[in-house]
Amino acid sequence: MNYPFLLRFSHISNLSDARYAAGLWADFIGFCFDPGSKDFIDPNKAKEIISWVNGPAIVGEFGHQPVDWILDICQKLNIKVIEIPQDYDDLTILDRDFRVIVRMHHSEQNVLSKRADLLSTHQLEIYEKISAEREQSVLLDIADLNMDCSQLNGVSITGHHENKPGTSNQSAWTAFLERHEIN
Repeated sequence: MNYPFLLRFSHISNLSDARYAAGLWADFIGFCFDPGSKDFIDPNKAKEIISWVNGPAIVGEFGHQPVDWILDICQKLNIKVIEIPQDYDDLTILDRDFRVIVRMHHSEQNVLSKRADLLSTHQLEIYEKISAEREQSVLLDIADLNMDCSQLNGVSITGHHENKPGTSNQSAWTAFLERHEIN
């Protein structure tokens, strides 16, 4: 399946969503390792899910955790792509062997965002401004699956929380992706 944009599923917390994303040829599957986030997943649970997934690059989604903490989780889970916030203050993270996605909260670029491999944001206005300024792809976190994303260069869809295994309903995701599939 081909889409006109890079495709990431973020904040994955269950095997159903992870396998769905891999089956639809997502470019990235992200797991939130920020203990302050409602979407935090225990690294051991993430490791179990990751062992069942093949294809997409696995993204460790972090907040302001120390570099050593990030390195420890990434090493245990063999993660090569990380996402950190735009105001992350330890720039030594850029000297590590990771592809870096920077989560943008405003459109003003800094050293971190300029050196990032990819940028992400949940605001369309920020997406439009930074997309116009950069050659690299920018991922837009979309909440409205009825949105026409055919002109975007990157889309990020947030995973579901599952009460019981196998109960996640991905029908809205399927309809969205079918509308955007390139034959």
